Amino acid sequence: MNLWLRYFPCFESAALNLIEMLISAQLSNPHEMEKVCKDSMLPKASAYHPPLFHIIDYIFRFILLESEGSLKIQNFMRIFTHCFLQEQQFLTKLPLKAFFPLHSPCVLTALLLHPSGVPSHIWPKHLFYLSQTLKNSVQNMENIQSHKGVFENWFLLVHCGDWVDIAAQQLITLQIQPSDSLLWLLAFYHHPNNKNQQRTKLQAHARTVSDHLRTLFRCADLCVTQLQMALSFCAENPLHIHTTNLINQLLLNFLVFSNGGHKIAKDVIQKMMQGSQEDLIVLSSFQQRLKYFGLIDYKAQRTLDLLFDHLQNQPGDRPVEVICDYIP
Repeated sequence: MNLWLRYFPCFESAALNLIEMLISAQLSNPHEMEKVCKDSMLPKASAYHPPLFHIIDYIFRFILLESEGSLKIQNFMRIFTHCFLQEQQFLTKLPLKAFFPLHSPCVLTALLLHPSGVPSHIWPKHLFYLSQTLKNSVQNMENIQSHKGVFENWFLLVHCGDWVDIAAQQLITLQIQPSDSLLWLLAFYHHPNNKNQQRTKLQAHARTVSDHLRTLFRCADLCVTQLQMALSFCAENPLHIHTTNLINQLLLNFLVFSNGGHKIAKDVIQKMMQGSQEDLIVLSSFQQRLKYFGLIDYKAQRTLDLLFDHLQNQPGDRPVEVICDYIP
């Protein structure tokens, strides 16, 4: 650690090696990725020394942009941030502002509070506060046409993506009319740019799909055609990748938590995913989160087993390759 402080390029090299190792190893299990991350000592070093954190955060920023928002990179960012915050909380007294100087304390406090530190019955209230706080910050940046400010808010949200997952779950499982703030949070996460009202349109799609899925949530007997409306959004919408990722997130929660989702899970997943490495990461992260928060039961596990079985038998694709293009 002392060497890293004396010679920043050494830390930079260690950070790049860690990210490249995780990508080339094609790890999809979040628990394994977290262990590798902690063993590297990078989160601990970053928690003690803000300049080191800024270096690895810059690397994440570059790779995320170069990979066009790769879900695998986002997932690793989330894991690294969780490890970093654990170290920062218990081992250092430095304020969060030292690590995230571009954000207001209220935004940092709302986003960087991990869901495990909030009782589950308080999640809806915290999500509302978090969404409103972030939305106000983003709108302020948009009003002064600060694209950098909007990006920085989105980049911070990517660090704390667990809250986005919980928002998607609550949109499906809570049998109440969803608030605009939750829908906005999902739309902003998947499409931070609101040029030509694209994010606003995506938010409207999210409302339509989540409303439809909630009407089917308690149905014991389902068929794939009942979900065709949600599936067709992905194929017909010009915001294809953003729409697909958001709708898939809602559909996955529906399949796992609804009364009849397990009966059509395999048929639906064939239309949702192709068995790529990123698909497996999405599913593994989803399962890990449910286990971590004690939200998984026999039915949910059985549904996930069906989904894993299908995806692992698909041909898949190549891992993301962006590390070699990084220029310090």
